[in-house]
Amino acid sequence: MSLPRRLLPGRTYSTTRRTARRVFFLKPSPETNAIVRYALGAALVRHPRIALYALLAHVNHVHAVLGDRGDGSEPWQLPAFKQYFPSLVAGALNARLRRGENLWTTGSYGAVELHGREALDAQLLYCWTNPTLDGQVAHPDQWTGTKFLPEDFGRTITVEKPAGAFFGGRRPAQVLERAARAGDGQDDDDAGEAADGATAGGPAKGGPRSKRPAGGRAEGVPEETPPVGRPAWGPGDLGGAELAREEREAWRELTERARAERARARAKREAKQRRGTKRRRKKVAEDKERRRQRAKAKLPKTRPPRPPRVRTTLPDSVSFVIEPPPGFERRPAEATAHYRALLDAEVERIDALRREAGFQRYMGVAAVEATDPLDAPGDTWPSFGLNPRIACKDKEQRIELLQGLRAWRQAMRDARLRWSEGDREVVFPRGAYAIWRFHAARVEGVTPAAVGGTVGATGPPTAA
Repeated sequence: MSLPRRLLPGRTYSTTRRTARRVFFLKPSPETNAIVRYALGAALVRHPRIALYALLAHVNHVHAVLGDRGDGSEPWQLPAFKQYFPSLVAGALNARLRRGENLWTTGSYGAVELHGREALDAQLLYCWTNPTLDGQVAHPDQWTGTKFLPEDFGRTITVEKPAGAFFGGRRPAQVLERAARAGDGQDDDDAGEAADGATAGGPAKGGPRSKRPAGGRAEGVPEETPPVGRPAWGPGDLGGAELAREEREAWRELTERARAERARARAKREAKQRRGTKRRRKKVAEDKERRRQRAKAKLPKTRPPRPPRVRTTLPDSVSFVIEPPPGFERRPAEATAHYRALLDAEVERIDALRREAGFQRYMGVAAVEATDPLDAPGDTWPSFGLNPRIACKDKEQRIELLQGLRAWRQAMRDARLRWSEGDREVVFPRGAYAIWRFHAARVEGVTPAAVGGTVGATGPPTAA
């Protein structure tokens, strides 16, 4: 069982999500960018307590820095947001690429708590400079995929729903066409197989059932066996002829009795079949007459045709705001100037490190856009690197935060143990989410939830 993830209101998190087998499903293109931007906007509209500070969609993973605007009375909406946004992207990209199965790899979701300005700045710069670190483009400004840089702080972005994109509801048109073609070919194959079976003399599907073999034993009638207990005798015995005659008579009597029992059972079965056939014929005739009378008395339809059913609940357009990071609230211009200077300096540092390592050039935008979206950089052997839950540049503060996280996990274990023993009055520590979301357990300082509810845009789950 994995360790529980602590989700506290008012915190900032750096999140990631990677595609399955590191395939380039998110390769920049106008269609992919429109899908990612619209899915992001729809997820932000549905979860309004999440603040988006930065996001960049690489060819096979997504980086985002998110904040919380809740009042602390409800758990954070991060898990619901990170489930809804990738699901919209996966459905649309799978339909566009004409593929199935999972788009995102299992276990690739990561969320790191950010404490302090230095940790926040480092994660923002890492999110923006990821294409440069990987040698894709010389500067993040050249990246043609979905990105939100310092110049987007305070900006309201409106995205129209991409025409022809599949976000759920009815099956996409190309899938229906492919299913129709496959169905036609299957019908032909089935017809050929049926013809081959008929030619070969094999039994056709739906043909008459085989009859019961003649002379079968009736139910409840014993097998024709000679009488038991026959005395042993030989040719030299004086009473042998008399015993043989008695045995033949007993055998003949048993045989005649068994034949009579079979005849009575057969007659009874045939009479039952005749009665059933007569009842079935009568019922079929009555049903046929009833349908004829109903069709004769049926009036023509006067109701107007119904409009086509709309199966999607997504809006035609969505609008969302790129918030300035904590510390620059309501000061987007200052945030832009501050982080633009940090970004340019970071790009120069990365370029210098690459030149020292012997890399003289970058892949370029044209080469990135020409990449096959179904290709991958190589195997997915794990790096066995650290997977932190907390990011903090101050060592003493980081040690204190890690000790607090360890104490919180211990409190979660104790509460879960009491819960498993049947104590439904136990209160879980603040920051628990899944036990509140799926089991309506009590969490310190959080509004109780309804069992089986869904996290909506207005707050805690509500009963369906």
